[in-house]
Amino acid sequence: MCARCDRALSDLADHIVPAREAIVQAQQSGKYPFDRNAGYFLRSNLQGLCRPCHYTKTNEDKTHVGPWPSVMDAEAARPKKVYSF
Repeated sequence: MCARCDRALSDLADHIVPAREAIVQAQQSGKYPFDRNAGYFLRSNLQGLCRPCHYTKTNEDKTHVGPWPSVMDAEAARPKKVYSF
């Protein structure tokens, strides 16, 4: 389901914080020194949206003022998967 409207099926994976900003934050953190696109695939920064909500959010992102939330803090707070064999 769409993370915004919760009415339609999600069609697209959307970056909560825009990808270009997420990449900059991940590079500045120093956690991924050899990955030029670090931050792009952080699961804590992805959400499923329907196309109309994605269009609306993209336009909101273009007019965003002020600092973006930290994708690295969100990633650190995300529950980690535990594998048992």
